[in-house]
Amino acid sequence: MRSRPALLAAPLLLAPGVLACFSGGFFDTARLRAGVLAWLLLAVNAIITAMVAVSFGSYASAAAADNAEWTKPFAVLILLVMASLNVLGSQAVARAQTVVVIVVIGILLLFSVATLSTMDTDLLAFSGYPSLRDIVSSVALTFFAFLGFGVITFTAKDLSDPNRQLPKAIYLALGIATVVYVGVALGVFGTLTVEEVISSGGTALAVAAEPVLGAAGYWLMTVTALFATAGATNSGLYPATGLAEQMASVGQFPPAMGRRVGGRASMGIIVTDVAAIILAVFPLLALLRRRAPLAGLSATGAIAAGVCAMGLVWFAQRAFLV
Repeated sequence: MRSRPALLAAPLLLAPGVLACFSGGFFDTARLRAGVLAWLLLAVNAIITAMVAVSFGSYASAAAADNAEWTKPFAVLILLVMASLNVLGSQAVARAQTVVVIVVIGILLLFSVATLSTMDTDLLAFSGYPSLRDIVSSVALTFFAFLGFGVITFTAKDLSDPNRQLPKAIYLALGIATVVYVGVALGVFGTLTVEEVISSGGTALAVAAEPVLGAAGYWLMTVTALFATAGATNSGLYPATGLAEQMASVGQFPPAMGRRVGGRASMGIIVTDVAAIILAVFPLLALLRRRAPLAGLSATGAIAAGVCAMGLVWFAQRAFLV
């Protein structure tokens, strides 16, 4: 179920990146029509990046100091570190993300194998499911599971053969993510009851790992959460450079957004990072962080609809006007 929205959206995200190998990702399909959507994506990226950074801060503070007062400092720290990484260039980002992916997938596969081997299939009975309304409401959170697939299109300019590499990367990643998500979901709900999963909150994976892997399982899941949220923070910042520069070059963003401070630091990265830090630090903006899943889902729907419309216009122009 989680993978279905991404499978449907993949062609919409894939085609523009392959057809136009620029830094603006899927906004290059119809660059002059993408201004509003680009601003929307930049704003939502800042909100989501802030929320993920706060999640990193929560895990880091619990692991390092067991004190919630350290949540915001750790959130600001990861935002600054990932912004600095993006300033170094796409190669540095790629290397960091490779390490993150290997660690996260490796630990989640270990978790899946360990929990599936001892799971209680009776816990998966339909009678134990929450209400349909709760299930439907949870779909909004699946936005975060596939957030990175929109980011992949922004890498087209850095690929030697985007026509071949981009489709392979997107569909291979979708396949791996689907297998891992299904394995983890079965492992968790085959070990814990629905009530235990809900009461465990963000530590459900760690709690599910303890009966099989002991205390080491809890710490493994904490490490996974730290790497995953760090990688997601990086993914939230990465598109800002290409998006800002591409939209500035076609007049949809102010010219200042296309500049680089010191010849390296993109204004898109700086603006997104500063906005995310403000959202992560100030309590008055906590409501935005709590509403981020809904904001992200709404923005994704608007962007997907816009990309679809622009793609149809692009196709019609070349099919009937050439």
